[in-house]
Amino acid sequence: MHLSEPSALTVMHKYIRQELFAVAAEVSRATPADCATVREAMVNIAALLQRHAEMEDRLLEPKLRALNRALADHMAEDHRHLYEQLGRILVLVDDLEPSQPSSCQKVLCQLHLDWMKFLGDYLLHLDDEERVLFPHLDALPPVAVVAHRAAQLPPSDRDAFLGKLANALTPDEFRLITDLENRAATA
Repeated sequence: MHLSEPSALTVMHKYIRQELFAVAAEVSRATPADCATVREAMVNIAALLQRHAEMEDRLLEPKLRALNRALADHMAEDHRHLYEQLGRILVLVDDLEPSQPSSCQKVLCQLHLDWMKFLGDYLLHLDDEERVLFPHLDALPPVAVVAHRAAQLPPSDRDAFLGKLANALTPDEFRLITDLENRAATA
């Protein structure tokens, strides 16, 4: 598998990295008045990461397990550890109470530190997948998977997703997605 060739996973990893940093920016500048925005950002990123892990577990884990049980176990353990961390972060998000500015500010500071640690761990996980796990596989899911998913979204969600995706990809990668998405939408 050549990582220079875009796949659904490498494209989504770029998108995820962008979203992780967007949440980091949101949390780093948050005040008690921003609690609802921070809560929404955290819930949305958690859902994105959960869907991505489930997709990897469904599509890659069996292939990887057949090739190398230790690598498959490593990926599964990484996913488990990251989602435990994310679960603790979401509990902290539930403690945000804007009507108590002093305690809310303390929670926001702790949330910022915890998010940055999680961000670092998640980035290392993505790097590990791309450098260690993916090269063991003959093929990764094609970019058409992302294009097909985009074509199935309601128009406003599709436009928002494609707008974010455009900022995460090279022009050639994005053009490939939109060409395939347009074909999927008209099929």
